[in-house]
Amino acid sequence: MLSISMIAGLVPMLGWGIADFLQSKAVRKLSTAQVMFVSNVFWTLIILPFAFFVDLNISMNNLILVIIGSLFQLVAMVKLYEAMKIGEVSIVTPISASYPIITVILLIMLLGNALSLPTLAAIILMTLGIALASTDLKRLKHMHTTKGVKEAVVSLFFFGIYFFILELLSRDITFLLEFKAMGSYTFFFYTSIFNGLALLIYGLLKKERLVKKEVMEAVPYMFTAEIIYLVSWLALTYGFMFGESAIVTAISSVYPAITILLALIFYKEKLVKNQYFGILMILAGLIMISH
Repeated sequence: MLSISMIAGLVPMLGWGIADFLQSKAVRKLSTAQVMFVSNVFWTLIILPFAFFVDLNISMNNLILVIIGSLFQLVAMVKLYEAMKIGEVSIVTPISASYPIITVILLIMLLGNALSLPTLAAIILMTLGIALASTDLKRLKHMHTTKGVKEAVVSLFFFGIYFFILELLSRDITFLLEFKAMGSYTFFFYTSIFNGLALLIYGLLKKERLVKKEVMEAVPYMFTAEIIYLVSWLALTYGFMFGESAIVTAISSVYPAITILLALIFYKEKLVKNQYFGILMILAGLIMISH
């Protein structure tokens, strides 16, 4: 029988993997800004009712940090969608998902967390994996780099910083200022609502005209993806509260494998051997660094 921790990890693993693929379908029909706007109209409407069920008390320091975090998450998402639009989803998704490299480095440098040998090995493995996944070695002499890789790497860095900020919010800590740990569902509500609003405002500021036919074709993908994201995040939060966070994180971190599988099946993306090895190294590194 599956434990709470395993179920709470499997739900976001499958959910994030499927939702990322659905969003890639939407991005290929609309611009990044248009997807940001429409998707986050849905997301904001879904999240707002949670205000009636959570403790809304939050310190000013934490509120400021949530807002700053939403800006980093905004850049990360914009670059991820741009990467999905122009590149191979099976390559750019695992690269972007390697953000723990940056988060761990920041935790070590800024908070003095110890670096274990398995963590160091995972970072090296993912770094090498990114290099292999993003390049066709046969064409290296022509300086060929796969489309979307630069955008995915930028996304990796900004997601890494964003998750470092989430670490500051999740426990009592003093880093320049004092940050008190937020309750799990309060944490979920504030990060979700500000992330959604940042992405929504970005979509509005771009002032891109929405074509009804194109939007209607993309809406089923975006709406379904947002519902799946919601269920995934709630499952993850529940797992952290009542299960073993190490197991939940390790299982959920394998979500790029689901996106890759769907991209290979439905987009019929073709990769060279070294790119397959690179993707496997990234996935192995994600599992190692999550323990």
